[in-house]
Amino acid sequence: MGASEWQGEPIGISELDELISEAQDLRERLVEKRPAELMAELEALGVSPPSLKRIRPPPRYKNGQGKTWTGGGKRPKWLSDHEAASGSRSDFLIK
Repeated sequence: MGASEWQGEPIGISELDELISEAQDLRERLVEKRPAELMAELEALGVSPPSLKRIRPPPRYKNGQGKTWTGGGKRPKWLSDHEAASGSRSDFLIK
């Protein structure tokens, strides 16, 4: 319901602040317990919970000092410097 549809009694700022605070507290409690509920549901179905750990992609580029880059995210300085000197990214491609 939008503010233009409100038909009830007007409320003061302090009451509004209290309602917002209560809503935020309720949301935090729900967000905290939901992952555990989902894991319990998976276990009840006989499904092993998936790993929540992020899987990193393998590196695609490697320089002479052993520093690597996956090709995602910000380009490392060693590669930017090489390209700025008219070098090719493929010079460091891991084969």
